[in-house]
Amino acid sequence: IDDMIQDLTYRLESQGLKLDMYMQYAKTDLAKMREDYRPQAADYCKSDLVMEAIAEAEKLEVSEQEVNQQIEMMANSYQRPVEEIKEILIKNGGIYNIINSMRLMKAGELVVNNAVVDGSPLAQENQGVSETAEAVEEVQEEVTEKSEE
Repeated sequence: IDDMIQDLTYRLESQGLKLDMYMQYAKTDLAKMREDYRPQAADYCKSDLVMEAIAEAEKLEVSEQEVNQQIEMMANSYQRPVEEIKEILIKNGGIYNIINSMRLMKAGELVVNNAVVDGSPLAQENQGVSETAEAVEEVQEEVTEKSEE
């Protein structure tokens, strides 16, 4: 939930607005926003757990080159020097977030590339799907058990 609110704050600031102004216009407060975000945050957590299990099972890694490319794209997007963006990310632990996010994206791409719809593979290759499917099932069972508690 905190990440979602932080993301909203960044998006608002990129448009020249402050979170306080947004809450005033939307006639809401932080407690109500947190309550509203809770179901979506739970879904994100479940999805992330599944993607993390897939990334683990498939031993997915993110290279330094991939991280640097992502930082360059961020620098271009914010129209800031690459070194400035790197410094900010290092200072607030954002490099880890980038690596984790990219790893989860790779897991999602793996799922899509190995998806089978109506008995037909969506991608040409279909390797490691059974191991990944087992890992996904285990995580889904854990998530379901924990959410029922």
